Amino acid sequence: MQRLAFLTAVLIGVVACTTNDASPTATSEARLRDNNLPKIIVTLPNITPSPSMNSTSDVDSTNVAIEPTATENLDVTPTTTPTPYVGVFIGEPTVISPQGDNANSNQAFVPTTLPNAVPNNPAVANSGACAIPIAEPLSVGVSDTLGCPTSPAITTTLISQTFERGQMIWRDTRQIFVLANSNTFWRVNDGWNDGIPESDPALVPPAGLQQPIRGFGLAWRDNLTFQDALGWAQTGENPFNSTWQDFEGGIAFVGNNNQIIAIPTGSTGQYTIR
Repeated sequence: MQRLAFLTAVLIGVVACTTNDASPTATSEARLRDNNLPKIIVTLPNITPSPSMNSTSDVDSTNVAIEPTATENLDVTPTTTPTPYVGVFIGEPTVISPQGDNANSNQAFVPTTLPNAVPNNPAVANSGACAIPIAEPLSVGVSDTLGCPTSPAITTTLISQTFERGQMIWRDTRQIFVLANSNTFWRVNDGWNDGIPESDPALVPPAGLQQPIRGFGLAWRDNLTFQDALGWAQTGENPFNSTWQDFEGGIAFVGNNNQIIAIPTGSTGQYTIR
């Protein structure tokens, strides 16, 4: 009985050893294939890849699983740079908001004045850009034709005479301005003196009209162009007080009917009257 029990124990041991040796040995390839190796979870914050770094050479993707860190959402607002324009602004004024948007505003538009802004052409000057101010009676419709004043305005006495088709103006500088209704002017010197007759008796005017005398008469009689342009005088000489100012491009003064007369430089040309 004892011998039978011993043999039974030996047989069981042999069978057990045979079973363990027959089990296949797990290789490293099998472990990799079966995904049985342990893994290490590593978190590397703020990794900035360098030009030499790549996923195959510098990081062992088999043994290390890298969890990327979250990137903050940045709210980037593009900056708008307003583009300046030169021109005439029409309509309600607008302003540029800090965001670069155009928005209606109740603020008054204030134009920018460039320093040392001097008009290239005297004919387009304006009173605001002139070193010497334009006299108030002459400020309307003068600077756009004559430019800026060259001296302050003065008050002086002028003499006028009305003709059929225009008038003559005399100033104490002994200048005579012949102003035809066609807006043509002539500028002549007063050549009359006490040794010259005031008028020509051979020239008889039509009824209701008269022959100019003295300085006006001499200029009128000696120039057929003036006679044709003006005709006969309708009234006698009429003195009146006037505001007078010299400009870059001529002269301007207040006429006997409170009209503004602007005469450009030169002996003849076109004048304006307002």
